[in-house]
Amino acid sequence: MAFHITQFAALSLLFLLSGVFWGSWLSIGRSFHEFPLSEFVHIAQIINRNLGVSMRIIAVPCIVLMVVCACLLPQRTLAESILYPCSVFLAVSALLITVLIEVPMNNKIITWTTDSAPLNWKAIQKRWQLYNDIRTLISLLSFLIFTALSLKLF
Repeated sequence: MAFHITQFAALSLLFLLSGVFWGSWLSIGRSFHEFPLSEFVHIAQIINRNLGVSMRIIAVPCIVLMVVCACLLPQRTLAESILYPCSVFLAVSALLITVLIEVPMNNKIITWTTDSAPLNWKAIQKRWQLYNDIRTLISLLSFLIFTALSLKLF
């Protein structure tokens, strides 16, 4: 019973985590290149303000609970032995991309003005988008694998 409660909590948090990445990618992330600098910075400031604290609250407990599930799994099949760690690895990778690449970029972007932005701001924006696309994809893969494991599809 403890395993199933932990698994449910981990899956719920992973759903929220992946949902934030997917939702922002789907709704606005693919269109950032269309915005003029002032709008791009303004949107980045709003997203940063709205997600900064909540993502810290969601991400770490999510990964901890996923690791606990991987360790507590009562009887493992070969697929479970491979896929639980794979799902955790993908979630950790998404978090590392966020913390090590995107957050530092965001912290610079939100300070820009139309006068102070670097001349290569479009290249920075493009780089941010690439990492956002990768992060979104791997977080969705993590969620799909973890969900399939929870539903005993393997």
